[in-house]
Amino acid sequence: RIDLETLAAKLRPIAQGEIRMSRFMLQTKVDGYDLTLFPDARAIVKGLKDPDKARVLYAKYVGA
Repeated sequence: RIDLETLAAKLRPIAQGEIRMSRFMLQTKVDGYDLTLFPDARAIVKGLKDPDKARVLYAKYVGA
């Protein structure tokens, strides 16, 4: 599970634009990609077609 509040605080300094959050998800933009994260550790990365690059982005900002 992911603590969205803690993750939002971690992403705030590097987010490109606002961080939108509810108890169900967190949305922001990092490294030019739209990132939507869910408390159960699922993620949607918009702007990437390569799953390996999406995994690298996830690991960089969320953890492995």
